[in-house]
Amino acid sequence: MKQMKTLKFWAQVGVWVLLLLPLLLVCGLLLIPKYTPNAPQEQIFTIRFSDLRTENELYVNQFLNSIKNNDGYLVIGTSETTKRKNGNYYDFLNADPEVPCSFSYISGAGKTACTYFSLLVNNENFENLKIIYFVNPIYWTNKLANSNLDYFSRYTSYTPYMKADRSVDLSYFIKVNQKNARPWVKVTDFLSFHADKCRQRYYQDLRFNINSAAFEDSFPRIPREIDLQHLTFYRDLDSACYDFERNMARDAHFDSGDFDVYPDAEYRYEELRKMIEICKLRHVEIVFVLGPVNELGFAKADPKQLPGLLQVQDNVRQLFENAGVDFIDATDVGKVSGAFLDGQHHNSYGAFLISKKIKNYVLEKNNR
Repeated sequence: MKQMKTLKFWAQVGVWVLLLLPLLLVCGLLLIPKYTPNAPQEQIFTIRFSDLRTENELYVNQFLNSIKNNDGYLVIGTSETTKRKNGNYYDFLNADPEVPCSFSYISGAGKTACTYFSLLVNNENFENLKIIYFVNPIYWTNKLANSNLDYFSRYTSYTPYMKADRSVDLSYFIKVNQKNARPWVKVTDFLSFHADKCRQRYYQDLRFNINSAAFEDSFPRIPREIDLQHLTFYRDLDSACYDFERNMARDAHFDSGDFDVYPDAEYRYEELRKMIEICKLRHVEIVFVLGPVNELGFAKADPKQLPGLLQVQDNVRQLFENAGVDFIDATDVGKVSGAFLDGQHHNSYGAFLISKKIKNYVLEKNNR
């Protein structure tokens, strides 16, 4: 009997929760004012993936406007652009007093151009933004050449992507990236996306209207602690942990089958063409970095793969030239001993060499 009363009590609680939850959502939408932050003065370093995936306007707009207000650059790319213990190329640029601007970044494994398409189309704050996009020819190989649903779903959502399709033709990318998605995944994605928009009135608008400092403190500031006179990347090149014969760290794994150039990698070329098209449409000032291939490492570990990768470099270079877009050619870093972490990623020394090329581009552009 006691157990039945307990169950009845919790059943009644559940009914009240179901009745009150929609009321709370409606009250939040009607009664909680939108939080409007002050215009950002200091450039913000990076932003959370979750805020980008849900296209959280409060955070994304503040991030983008902080870059534009400081005439800075947004650096985007795949895992080659993630943080390095001893510094990546944007760290060296931010620490260099001769460089007249700052660099914010967004990166992630497999975060290629298509994960930005809906953001670029939907958010007007990308207008007149300056972007540096790092391109690695490795993404034209067997392991990475085609669309990857896990990567796509990690970084973007179906709902804003479908919304973007109304103004810019993204049908090819929607079809390719969603071909293996189950119908219920799309439904739950839609529901969670819009439910989060409702909840933002409480965990963002209400919270920050009460304490605006909490919003400002949630953004990371650009670190400038790297001492360019005493660079620390030499630790990467300690002979105890670096294999100069393979041109990579001693503990790096090299699976030769991963890096054969895919015979039909048109998806990646089409992705770059669409990125260029959207940036022109949105008046985004984009410059591409054509990244290096670890030529010394491939020549030692699996030389038969190297010609295909070098051909990809030539193809991408030609694509940029035909499109008339600015690009920074960093391919010669692939011939430098000690510049790579493994078969795919440059290390901090390689990043320093790449940063010098970007620095030269920025200084030259400022003097035009």
